[in-house]
Amino acid sequence: MKLYLVNYRHKDSVPCKSITELPLEEAKKLAKQLYSGSSCKAHRRFGVEFECYYEDRCKAEHWMYDMFCELGGKPETKHPYYFSIQPSEALSENYGEHYVIQIDLDEIADNDISFTLGDSMALYYTEKLNQMFTKNDLLKQLELYDNDVYKMLGHNKAQAAFIEAQLWNDKYLRND
Repeated sequence: MKLYLVNYRHKDSVPCKSITELPLEEAKKLAKQLYSGSSCKAHRRFGVEFECYYEDRCKAEHWMYDMFCELGGKPETKHPYYFSIQPSEALSENYGEHYVIQIDLDEIADNDISFTLGDSMALYYTEKLNQMFTKNDLLKQLELYDNDVYKMLGHNKAQAAFIEAQLWNDKYLRND
């Protein structure tokens, strides 16, 4: 099975941008703009509790950065770009009217990407801190499920609805 990174974004959002790249005050302005009148479930995090979300997301990204480095990753950015492996019905529903970006996983160098079984921020706050995988680790795990992401997720249904990918290099997103 060919594996793809899939990034979902609401139709009114900018592709492959991380709100945590912005200083808090700028992030708050953008969050207010995204939240205002949006029917997108994913934009709920930009509401009245945004400042807490932003702080929590920064803590989780700091943990992911450190863990990725420990696993041998070579991140080019402090804030990853978030994808799922293969399309995710749960994420599609969460974004409502959305656009999708797909990247062939074979095009991504091993030291530019990490993975978590489910949402990384949720894992951070449930203290499952050893559950980040390298590309090689993920591919070995998938072999146990006939290289079928959905079969792997079905086996781990109680834990995750999708496999999250954290892309640590924007060169795969640029058109140059």
